[in-house]
Order: sequence, then structure tokens, then C-alpha cells
Amino acid sequence: TGEKLGRNMKASSRAYILSETSLYRLELPEFVMNKKKPPLSLQTVAGISLFKSGAPGVVIHLKDNPEGDMVFALNDGRRVAELLSTLYSIILRKQGRKIKVTVATELTYAVEGKNRTLDAEAAASDTQLTFKKVSATKATLVWPQ
Repeated sequence: TGEKLGRNMKASSRAYILSETSLYRLELPEFVMNKKKPPLSLQTVAGISLFKSGAPGVVIHLKDNPEGDMVFALNDGRRVAELLSTLYSIILRKQGRKIKVTVATELTYAVEGKNRTLDAEAAASDTQLTFKKVSATKATLVWPQ
């Protein structure tokens, strides 16, 4: 489970299920799929970006997706490495291609054809994982350390 960053830079809770062919996004607390948004085909994954600091934020870069890239943070930051390795190995095994992996202090992502940036800010351990809007083109992931 985790928080996704929407195109209007608002956070909302989601659960994610990764299969051999798709990434499913479930709305919490009901664990129901959004009927307007089908599962994300792994065919569209072009790359993945992670924070150098170990913050639990992830950007899945998508090709041929008019909505843009998928930005989210996992509640359990230790699962980021598991997600990366599983996603990478599924795409390599099933599609015979590698995806680009970027590790940086500030992540770039696209929303409806426009580039935005995401940075991370560690907070007190009792802070709730969330995103906050900094400007029209920048957001910050606030995560408990």
C-alpha cells in the first residue's frame, strides 16, 4: 500500500498488485479497482526512478500514455527494492528488454506531456507519508524516517 500523486498534485491512498503482465491500482479502503482506469500494462513501462536517499518514492516512466508517468510512495520503504527488482526481472524475462533505472536526489516525471519534479524530505517518525505541492511543477514527498 502507499500514496499516489495525482495529476493535480494531491495524494490518495492506493494498494498495488504486480502481476506478470500488469500493475493493478486498487482504491483504499475498499481494495476496489477504478473502473475508469484499467490495469497498467507492463508493455508501457519505459523506466523507473528512485530516490538516492532511500525515500520510498517511485516514478514508473510510461511510454505512449497520454496521462503521463505513475508517481507513488510505498508505506514500507523496504519494499521499493523488491518492487524494482521484480518489475525489472518480469519485463526482462517476459519481454526480453531492459528498462532504464534512475537513482537521483530529485526525480523528473511527466504529466499530460509536461515535465515536473519531485524531491523528498525526511520528517519525524510519527509523520504520515504524503505528498505536498510546492509549485505548479514541483512536489515534495514527506516521509517518516
